[in-house]
Amino acid sequence: MGVYKKAVITEAGEALAARAVSGEVTIQFSHAGTSSYAYSEGTNLKKLTELQDVKQTVIPSNVQIANDTLISIRTMFDNSEITQEYLIQNVGIYASDGETEILFAVCQATTPDQMPAFNGVAPSSFIYNVQISIAPVSYTHLRAHETLANL
Repeated sequence: MGVYKKAVITEAGEALAARAVSGEVTIQFSHAGTSSYAYSEGTNLKKLTELQDVKQTVIPSNVQIANDTLISIRTMFDNSEITQEYLIQNVGIYASDGETEILFAVCQATTPDQMPAFNGVAPSSFIYNVQISIAPVSYTHLRAHETLANL
């Protein structure tokens, strides 16, 4: 069983979340993808705009707001169309504002799952529940913004 690090929200994801908080747009989690690319230690995942070596994409089966700051996105990847096994090094969550789609968040493996090739008899699948924490804006930042806006 694979082990994955906390989801990292990309810079584009942070910008989209800010636009959603301001009421400018609504976030739609459009799809998720798996990647076999092993990013080197120290790679700044926040700067990614796409995953490398994407092997599969699926539409999330469930998106829920778990509490005031936690979004849970459930995805299932099966091997029914996989002809060559691969390691699931990353799971990426993509989101849209209704017009533009971006890589919103990335979960990187410390121990990747291995997606087997389909043997023609029994399909295999992996279900990922990616949890994304959106930190609330602090009151201090709001007050500073209000003060600047009133100058």
